[in-house]
Amino acid sequence: MNSNKIHASTQKYLSECINKKYGKLTVLRFNGYVDRKDGKRSVVVFCKCECGNVIERPMVNIKRGHVLSCGCRHKKHGEGKTALYSIWNAMIQRCYHKYNKAYKNYGMRGITVCDEWLNDFLVFREWALTNGYGAGLEIDRIDNNRNYEPINCRFTTHLINNRNKRTNVISIEIAKKIRQYKIQNPSFTNTNIASFFGIPPHIVVDVLINKNWN
Repeated sequence: MNSNKIHASTQKYLSECINKKYGKLTVLRFNGYVDRKDGKRSVVVFCKCECGNVIERPMVNIKRGHVLSCGCRHKKHGEGKTALYSIWNAMIQRCYHKYNKAYKNYGMRGITVCDEWLNDFLVFREWALTNGYGAGLEIDRIDNNRNYEPINCRFTTHLINNRNKRTNVISIEIAKKIRQYKIQNPSFTNTNIASFFGIPPHIVVDVLINKNWN
């Protein structure tokens, strides 16, 4: 640890971080610098975890979401290396950590994780094991404009999950058929129509409100 006097640039950097919460950690104060393998230095801070432990970590790792707690999240349930824990952790990363490459499609759009899942992996685990989770499956939001919550989530294969992405597009011809199908079947819900055409419900909504797309 290199405990040189804090630089002015570091003070400005930390002014946006001190007392801010990242995952279960609240940043307390500056604690020096640490040398990196690339020859640069990282700012190190003291953080207090929700469980009460105080730890020191590089600020950059905290901001990027690589460190979310003192380790108590792993110690409590012993499943920190399981596939289901990875699904849970990735879900939180893309919703709350702007350095995550998927953040622009989730957190930036206002997509969040319900409090009961966000604050306790074991609650999420219990829901997952009683709602279809199995090896190789992925969590999928039924409505891509809504949050990660029990009523809006399911477990699917990668293929189905990929089909349900917001980036999915359809042709003008299919859009016309969807509108005609709705006219012929006015009592059908958007979900019914989506199932008939094999597309996500949000695309049906976009078509019926005449939303433009590429």
